[in-house]
Amino acid sequence: KDVGGIVGQVSGLLTIDNSNNSGSVTAGNENTGGIVGYATGGLTIENVSNSGNVSGTIDVGGIGGLVQPPYSMSGTLENTAESIVGTLHQVGGIFGATKDGSAPTTELEIANAVNYAAVSGTHEVGGIIGYNSRVAKVTNCENNGTITGTSNNNKATGGICGKAENLSKF
Repeated sequence: KDVGGIVGQVSGLLTIDNSNNSGSVTAGNENTGGIVGYATGGLTIENVSNSGNVSGTIDVGGIGGLVQPPYSMSGTLENTAESIVGTLHQVGGIFGATKDGSAPTTELEIANAVNYAAVSGTHEVGGIIGYNSRVAKVTNCENNGTITGTSNNNKATGGICGKAENLSKF
């Protein structure tokens, strides 16, 4: 649980700037990310990239597995891995899931993110975000990877976001 290519778990203020993970990240549990597995309480990421394959169960992402506010992003977020694989759901090329946390009224934005990896999971699978209940705005983001939902009815599978709730604007 909480496995990341740079940081496994962030539960306070942390800035990750101009950083890259190139190693594979594998976990047999939830919250697995190329850069950070689980973050809540003050993550700032600026100009980060991942080129290592990522695999886990739930909340699996090329940059972050599960990210909760408050957090901020700037510069470019890039995932160039070959594959991001979740054996279950909430799998994304950039973030597996962005969910409510300690700052539920904060309007959050993901901008300038690009994914090249093939992304797969059972459902709630997306090129940028697998499952979103927190990000209010997604701008200037691009997915170039194949997105595959393996459940019988491919519930909530999308090129940018698999499932979006609340104040989402794309």
